[in-house]
Amino acid sequence: MYVVNGQVTTRSSFEDTAKQMEAGMGPLLMGRPGFQGYYVVQTGDRTGQGVLVFDTADHWAAVKDDVISFFETNIRPQLEGDGAVAEGECIVTLEPQAPLAGASASTEARPH
Repeated sequence: MYVVNGQVTTRSSFEDTAKQMEAGMGPLLMGRPGFQGYYVVQTGDRTGQGVLVFDTADHWAAVKDDVISFFETNIRPQLEGDGAVAEGECIVTLEPQAPLAGASASTEARPH
């Protein structure tokens, strides 16, 4: 699993910017090979993160130019500062349905 995480601060409401990100990113990402999900998290009135999840780095590479072009044209003008982007291979995954490492096959992690 390959994850791309962008953090931004907007000049006004992050919620408004998030709606624009959703409307623009949806058509770019839906149906693309290896695309697993896109999540937008509001961390403050004017701050938030966008998280893209793909099967592999190659799947991200295939859509990266389109995503950056959309972002630079439509989102960047609304930002305060440059923001930050981090990307990389996911090396740990915990899911409620999956057994924990070292646990028997019948043991499941469950929410509290």
